[in-house]
Amino acid sequence: MSLSGAQKRKLEALKKEKEAENQSSLSRWIKKQKPSPCEPVQRHRRSSGPTDISFSSLDPPSQPKLVQYPAQVTANGKLKRSFNASYYGKHPWLEYSVQDDSVYCFYCRHFGGTSTLPGQRYGSRPFIDVGVRRWKDISNFLEKQTRSDRHKDSVVSWTKFKAIQTKELQSIASVLMTDRDNEIKENREHVKALLKVTALLGRLGTAFREHDETESSTNKGNFVEMCNLLAEYSPTLFNELQRRYGHYTSHECQNDLIS
Repeated sequence: MSLSGAQKRKLEALKKEKEAENQSSLSRWIKKQKPSPCEPVQRHRRSSGPTDISFSSLDPPSQPKLVQYPAQVTANGKLKRSFNASYYGKHPWLEYSVQDDSVYCFYCRHFGGTSTLPGQRYGSRPFIDVGVRRWKDISNFLEKQTRSDRHKDSVVSWTKFKAIQTKELQSIASVLMTDRDNEIKENREHVKALLKVTALLGRLGTAFREHDETESSTNKGNFVEMCNLLAEYSPTLFNELQRRYGHYTSHECQNDLIS
């Protein structure tokens, strides 16, 4: 349904009103904080970062587009510098915090772990623990961040995470569950074979055991000997019989199978 001219003008007015409100709130916050204009933000904050950027890896990078970003005045009082939304296009991992007036790396914050680069300390890592707002050299800082090994590793981890979400790549848990399901299936086939041997010997009225069923015995009893014969034609059953546990051929297990 298309909007009328009056409705479009009303929506545009509401949008401008909201942007003006955001700018006013930002200005009041900056005047209160008064951060250094040329250094990374070095303020104590929660480990999850400012409240206006992504809280978890499930959130998209926070990339607000303001009409005007807060400007910084250089020491000579002439040149003003500020963040530019065009950086989002070249660096999709970039997050901008209105609270800090600084930028963060989405990938490294959520997938970088506790790793540190030379000269850095955990808890004060730029783009992760603290925001960066050196607008004069921001392009160089962003390029350096992109080339760092930690950032590259974080990108790989993020890519795998997204692939798992879209089922393009099996998660470790899925692989383990599949292996476990296969193991259960093999165990059931193993027990089924033992039950068939038990049923056959019972129907024929044949003795199950001998006095000596050890590996060195030349006659381990009808039950064990028949299981070993079947194992020659069934790799799965053979593997089960070779295990120390789980072969179900002891006297107690034979009695259970008969019952």
